[in-house]
Amino acid sequence: NLHFHSGVEARMMILRPPGKERRVTTHDGTKEVDAAYTRLIRRLYRMRPAEDETPSLSLSNGAEKVFADFYNRNAKIQEQLPDGPLRSKLSKIEAVAARTALILQLADDPKAKEVSKNAMVRGTLLAEWFRHESARLHNAYNFRENTLTRDERCAQQLPDVFNWRDVK
Repeated sequence: NLHFHSGVEARMMILRPPGKERRVTTHDGTKEVDAAYTRLIRRLYRMRPAEDETPSLSLSNGAEKVFADFYNRNAKIQEQLPDGPLRSKLSKIEAVAARTALILQLADDPKAKEVSKNAMVRGTLLAEWFRHESARLHNAYNFRENTLTRDERCAQQLPDVFNWRDVK
């Protein structure tokens, strides 16, 4: 419960992709793909701004529109949820989209000055998948009920409307 009430869980991406049947395969990544991935990771690790330089990328017009649409869709979903761990998690998902888009942009072009529409589309798609997975896991493991305080559990047992006959 501590992780839910302190907000730690809302800031973590807890994932458990559905299992699939395992089968033997001879399909491996090619040496070229492996080498390109290794170069990309090394290049990203080498990116270190000078001490007096604060890296800053703006959003392209296309990226800004994609993000605004994602933000508004997410806000509508959030509004329909009761207070609780899932709603808290969804309040953080916009940052996941933006940060993921930034990482994808820098992976595409380490010298980029702005986040492209393409990077933002990919970032928001991943964030939507995270949102879906979060909802699936919160429902599967009944996180809402499991994180209620003693007082909240008692309050749930009270009738919605009181009248004098209910007072003893």
